[in-house]
Amino acid sequence: MISDWNTVILSKVKNILGKITEQSNKIDAASSIAENIHTKIDTLDENINGIKTTSDSISSSVSSLGTINSNVSSVKNTVSSMSSTLSTVNTNVKNLMNSGNSVVKSVQRGIVSSSRTITISTVNLSKSIIITSGDGPAAFFVSSNSSLYGSYGLGRFESSTQIFINVARGSYGGSSYSAQVAWQVIEFY
Repeated sequence: MISDWNTVILSKVKNILGKITEQSNKIDAASSIAENIHTKIDTLDENINGIKTTSDSISSSVSSLGTINSNVSSVKNTVSSMSSTLSTVNTNVKNLMNSGNSVVKSVQRGIVSSSRTITISTVNLSKSIIITSGDGPAAFFVSSNSSLYGSYGLGRFESSTQIFINVARGSYGGSSYSAQVAWQVIEFY
């Protein structure tokens, strides 16, 4: 009878140990699931922080877009104003050209054969130019022994009533010849 009892008790202990082992396996599985959930929560937390950073960046970009939009609007206004001004200038030029009036206010001319200062009628320097022309090319090479030079002149304003014409004399093979430089002062309206 004791041996029957031992067998029954042993059977019950084995049954309890089996249930404990089963529960231990379930606890291990639950622990593994809990660890997996914890890892996924950490990843989710990192993703949420990334989304917050992206959101902050987008907010900053939207603010920058507002500034850019304001600058574009300012440029559009400036271009519109310039377009209006150019249209007015274009109309004024067309009217001037159609009226038969000239855009040239005055022309003064002369010819010189040496460098010198020349007195002219008063001109507005910001609306005037000097044009010079000589009677030959500035310089070019003919052969290894000689060069051919023509005359040319360079002009500059000394004041509103004086110009200086610098005349370069021509030569051929070492022989000089007289230079003639024509000049014009053109003043515009």
